[in-house]
Parts: sequence; structure tokens; C-alpha cells
Amino acid sequence: MNTEQRTGRVLRSLPDKRVVVLADGKEITARASGLAPRRGADVLIVNPGNGWVVASWH
Repeated sequence: MNTEQRTGRVLRSLPDKRVVVLADGKEITARASGLAPRRGADVLIVNPGNGWVVASWH
């Protein structure tokens, strides 16, 4: 299995613990488990094959 990953910055929050991340010049919607990162947070997002997920943030 090939897991894609990117780093970026949160642009805005969406309902249902989703965030829009600017990564590599593209806006990507990612799911967050637990607390969702706030706007401006630096995040690592991964796509294990079923959509983008926030892996870590600070």
C-alpha cells in the first residue's frame, strides 16, 4: 500500500471535523479525529487510499 502525505496550513474549518488545508498550492479537504486544528495551524495530512486525514498538527 502506498500512503501519500503532504504538509500544509489550515485555511478554514468545515462541519463534521473537516478542515481545508493549503498544501503544495492546492486546497485539500481532510478529516480530523478528536479536536480539529484551528485556522493557521501547520498540519501533516495523509491519504491511505480512502481520503485525506489529518495525521498531526501544531
